[in-house]
Amino acid sequence: MAGIIHTMKKTLNDLPDDMDLLKKMLLEQTEKLSEKDALLGEKSEASKRRQPKRNPLPKDLPRTVIELDLAEAEKVCACCQGALHRIGEDRSERLEFIPAKMTVIETIRPKYGCRHCEQNETEVAIKQAPPTPSLIPKGIATPSLLSQIIASKYQFALPLYRQESLFKKLGIELSRKTMSDWVLKSADALIPLYQRLKARSSCGRNTAQCGERRAR
Repeated sequence: MAGIIHTMKKTLNDLPDDMDLLKKMLLEQTEKLSEKDALLGEKSEASKRRQPKRNPLPKDLPRTVIELDLAEAEKVCACCQGALHRIGEDRSERLEFIPAKMTVIETIRPKYGCRHCEQNETEVAIKQAPPTPSLIPKGIATPSLLSQIIASKYQFALPLYRQESLFKKLGIELSRKTMSDWVLKSADALIPLYQRLKARSSCGRNTAQCGERRAR
């Protein structure tokens, strides 16, 4: 509020008569204060040093359940060739972004163990399908969610603290710190693509040198 009060203290002669210009000045001051408050909020949260805790994703969101199971031929014990039986499963949740709505992709990976080896107290090797490759290991972000966050920030100039508010309205607790980490990890993952595009662009400008490189 200090910036707004300082502006209001100016004499009437110093203020423009254009109402649209006055509104623009007021909005600019309000946005600057919001950014300062957000920065102070981040520093305050960092000094608390609380153990991060991920809130479960809302159960009322539409869900697509994917089960990554072993092929029937793989459900055999490598030790005694006995049939494996299902002993449990791992479940993970990731957020999938679809314009105008949020859904949850729930992945189920059944676990299999050998009953014969269990009965004979032999060490049991558990078999399970590998998890789906992810840009954010053990994270809830899908490629569609990451692209939405990155595009909103850099293409549409929507700061992460504002995106945090938008997600909160959808019932999703997604902090700006988490999204910032995702953006950095995405940037690291895209470095090879950037280098490839840069090399192709360079070859396009100098076809002769590019041909010599390929020949070598």
